[in-house]
Amino acid sequence: MPLERQARSRAGNEGTLVSDVYLPPVAGAPYSFAVQVPVRRGGQVEGFLTMAAPVSQIQAMVYAQRLPAQWHATVIDREGVVAARS
Repeated sequence: MPLERQARSRAGNEGTLVSDVYLPPVAGAPYSFAVQVPVRRGGQVEGFLTMAAPVSQIQAMVYAQRLPAQWHATVIDREGVVAARS
C-alpha cells in the first residue's frame, strides 16, 4: 500500500501526504504515486481523500513548464527514485 497508516500517524490528520513511486499490484499498471488530503467538515477532519495517478502525469507537468534549455529539473521521491525529469 503506497500510503500506510504509519505515515498518516506520523504526519497527523492535518497534513497532505504524497507517496513514494510504486508499482501497483495490477498487471500492466504503470509506476504511480498517490496523494492523500484531509477532508474537513465544520473545521473537523472527517476523513481522507486519496488519489493515485501514473508518474507520467508528473512528467507531463515538468514538460509543460517549458524550462530554459540550459535548466534541468528532476522530481524524485524520498527513496531517490526519479519520477520525472526534463
